Amino acid sequence: MLVFDALVRGRVMYEVADGPPERIPMGRCRVETHEGFVSLTWTDKEWTRSTTMSPARFAEWLGTGAVVVVNAAQLATHR
Repeated sequence: MLVFDALVRGRVMYEVADGPPERIPMGRCRVETHEGFVSLTWTDKEWTRSTTMSPARFAEWLGTGAVVVVNAAQLATHR
């Protein structure tokens, strides 16, 4: 598992269980990579929120620049 900080800079939507997709607000988030999925956690006002997605979806966000890694040196540190 890798854990690192990222920055949401573009339109990043996530699926809500019983509702329409919602947008992850621009700003800092925490990323955890797991076998078969990636999780993002962020603070929205006073609430901590999180979502999971496929590695392919996360790679798509990275590729478009919608999400950027804050400190690439964190990728070398496994937790």
